[in-house]
Amino acid sequence: MAEFERDLIRERVRAGIANRRAKGLRVGRKPIILDAGRLAMMRSQGQTIREMADALGCSPALVHKTLQIQAA
Repeated sequence: MAEFERDLIRERVRAGIANRRAKGLRVGRKPIILDAGRLAMMRSQGQTIREMADALGCSPALVHKTLQIQAA
């Protein structure tokens, strides 16, 4: 019985996602855009990636990824 319920939930979720995509609406989280210039300034001041992430309210992985894209 539990498997049947889970399958029903899965179908409804997939149908909802397909419906939003068909309407041209966003599916998932909004992207977080960081200012690469501000990150570079913070890095030049000697701040660590974790300190920058805490100050900007995002994850250290996002800060690191943005810095790598900027350097490329």
